[in-house]
Amino acid sequence: MKRELMLRYIYAVVRHLPADKRDDVRIDLDRRINEKLHARNDDNMQAVLAEMGNPNEIALEYCETTPREGLISGIYYLMYRRVLLLVLPIVASVVTVASIIGIVTDQYVIILPFFRLGTGALFTAQGLQFITAVVGSVVQAFIIISLVFIVLNKKQVQLSSENFLADLPELPEHERPVSVSASVVEMVISISLTTLFVVYPHIMGLRSEGVWIPIFDTALLRSLWLPFLVWCALEVGMEILKLAEGRYTMRLAGAAVLAGIGCAVCAFIVFGGASLANPDFVYYVQGLAYDFPVFDGALGNAIINPQRVALVIMLAVIFFETLEVVIKAFQSRR
Repeated sequence: MKRELMLRYIYAVVRHLPADKRDDVRIDLDRRINEKLHARNDDNMQAVLAEMGNPNEIALEYCETTPREGLISGIYYLMYRRVLLLVLPIVASVVTVASIIGIVTDQYVIILPFFRLGTGALFTAQGLQFITAVVGSVVQAFIIISLVFIVLNKKQVQLSSENFLADLPELPEHERPVSVSASVVEMVISISLTTLFVVYPHIMGLRSEGVWIPIFDTALLRSLWLPFLVWCALEVGMEILKLAEGRYTMRLAGAAVLAGIGCAVCAFIVFGGASLANPDFVYYVQGLAYDFPVFDGALGNAIINPQRVALVIMLAVIFFETLEVVIKAFQSRR
């Protein structure tokens, strides 16, 4: 039990450090803690760890170059750097693949979400589209993550309570820890979907008689870029808070509920308004109904009103993701 508590404390420190420092810091902390423990007569691990101090402050001791002042400083900077190193390369890779698919299937070349070139654009324009999409998505992810951490630093949001021993994160292999990989995947998915809907909505479609037919009205979908970005920021911010907490807490549950409400509002703004269906796609599905009766009725209506289906799916995902955090938070209190 004492060993597990010590390992949890060490993990709370090293999770904020660069990967190349973690092994050395683990060894050094193990030595320091055991020396203090052996110097005591009561063999009280909790007292030793309390004497060591807050894990966040210990992490700063091992990072002499970490800025102590600025928009993002101290422990916030350590966490900020960790999230950037995890998320940005993955976002770049995912958007690279999406960009290649987008160029292959597009009938025209997109330069920015709000501008397009006519049919027969030059290969150089396609290359510019590719570079703009990849760099733009990475910059977007960088800005969103930076803004979240600037707010956290500005408000001096406490990343742990004064009784830090009670809030030590579980070890990754133990039950109910916040999974770093899962949070990173969630952030990448949120940023990638935002890029898909705002930059490459035409990818979602089908080919008929040699012509690619997008499901959505791409111009209308791109005009909704602001709620998409707010939605993405809420999702990314929630995952960053998960990493900051290190485990499922009631504070995290409260934040999840607020973020869920905000995401639901954005979903209604995007998918609950005017029809987003591409008229050409609606015409195509209506034509299918004459040849295939299965497309006539409820199925056909669902296909020609994709935003309704998307709204139901998104609200269900938001609800169950929020419910999962709340349930785990209550479980962790037992």
